[in-house]
Amino acid sequence: MFDRIGRRIRLTVASEILVAHARSALQELNEAQVAIDELNGLQRGGLRIGVVQTVNAYLMPDLVAAFTNAYPAISLQIEELATRDIEQRLADGDLQIGIGFVPPETAGVTGEGLFSEELVVVVSGQHPWADLPQLPVQSLHQQPLILLSSTFCTRRLWNRCAHITGIQPRVQIEMNTIGSILAAVRQLALATVLPAMVLNGQPDLGGNIQS
Repeated sequence: MFDRIGRRIRLTVASEILVAHARSALQELNEAQVAIDELNGLQRGGLRIGVVQTVNAYLMPDLVAAFTNAYPAISLQIEELATRDIEQRLADGDLQIGIGFVPPETAGVTGEGLFSEELVVVVSGQHPWADLPQLPVQSLHQQPLILLSSTFCTRRLWNRCAHITGIQPRVQIEMNTIGSILAAVRQLALATVLPAMVLNGQPDLGGNIQS
């Protein structure tokens, strides 16, 4: 680490290089800590958030408005993605937060419960099931349904529920947006299975809680 020249001691060339890198690393750590402290204090910074379609459509507008009013210095970048894409981008560091409906399955990604939601059968107001207060899940055995594709966590949750209860619904139509499914339900004698939150502001649709 040191060279002795007579009564003098000085750093070796290798030690000078090491000290320079150490000072640089300490400076970067200090700057990182300042940035973290500022973000923790919500003084400035940004968040990149991935959300599934249902959350983006029915929860994020109010959440974004409330957050931005409270912390106007924090910028938000919100992307609507499939659950698997959210988890992969979290693992890659492209996102800081992800919001979905199922526990994460990707290594290195952890989850925390924020709220619980029910799956409901959604039908038009003219459907024979519209006025039923509750519908046993077995009623959907061999019933034609219009559903999200299996890339969506809502569909995978429903598939799991059907498997556990031993029923085999008939998927007649698959679509990739909730809006298009609800529009089709209004015109067709078909039911769908979606989170209960989609019924907010939909007075012409009926939702029956599965039991």
